[in-house]
Amino acid sequence: MDKIINAHIDKMEELERQIDVIIDREIGQIKIDKIVSNPQEVLAKITENIKEIFFDKYANEAVELGFDLGRLVKKKIEQDKTIKIDKSKDPNLNDNSGNKKQD
Repeated sequence: MDKIINAHIDKMEELERQIDVIIDREIGQIKIDKIVSNPQEVLAKITENIKEIFFDKYANEAVELGFDLGRLVKKKIEQDKTIKIDKSKDPNLNDNSGNKKQD
């Protein structure tokens, strides 16, 4: 199950990275003289551009990734008939950053 979840997270992070690139590109196109003369209009236009790009290109993919995760989890539950949950109360048990709390 952890491989399924990690693969989903990786796909979502890649999608987020792609969206960040688009946001950076749109912000990079701001002309200083235009934003000084009419900041609301410029920011509204950028916001609209980003929204259109997101809905046209990424929203369906994000939804489909969620559905895929749901289908994979359902299949895994049906195969295993159970989901194992770690009984540990340590929130840092799987922390790979090396910042584990010492009791």
